Amino acid sequence: MKCGSAWKGKSVNMATKEEYTPGQLTSIRDNFRVYDSMEEGVAGYYGFINWSRYANLKTATTPQQYAEMLKADGYATSSTYVNTLMKIVNNYNLTAWDNFESTPATAPAEAPTVPQTVLNYLVGKTYTLQAEMKVRKGPGLNYGWKRHNELTADGRKHDKDRDGFLDKGTVVTCLEVKQIGANIWIRCPSGWIAAYHNGNLYVK
Repeated sequence: MKCGSAWKGKSVNMATKEEYTPGQLTSIRDNFRVYDSMEEGVAGYYGFINWSRYANLKTATTPQQYAEMLKADGYATSSTYVNTLMKIVNNYNLTAWDNFESTPATAPAEAPTVPQTVLNYLVGKTYTLQAEMKVRKGPGLNYGWKRHNELTADGRKHDKDRDGFLDKGTVVTCLEVKQIGANIWIRCPSGWIAAYHNGNLYVK
């Protein structure tokens, strides 16, 4: 999240791209906020979107409507911003959290486990994507996404809408396997993909 003129906290200057003209990316450098924890980051985002500029977001009743309003309010310049957000929402079934209610903690939860049937990813074997999948620079959600032009030549052929997602049905070769908690990531030539995440199987 960019700092904006009112931000007084820590920041980092990074290279990014803006799409001031549809279909034309402009490389710039800008200052982005730095938070010391995920909780602080969420609170910071919540405070940011409570500015009067984004007041209409409180009337959104669906993720699609929220994303469209956010784009229209000027939060992002990317012409694919709404589609990119909705692919993430749908791919990771994030609407399952819409009716989440917190409950008092009782006994410690058991450590998450991965079903035995998805522990058999093998290096050198090919697998098929069951959904459009974002490619990351490392195994985990803390790693950034790759852009279309950062994919391999073959990967770009399987990203028809040029949004950095490998298309559903793409066949990838497993080069490395990494298990993080109950999630499994595999590295294909273009980068890292969530093969099994939050109980959902995306690569088989």
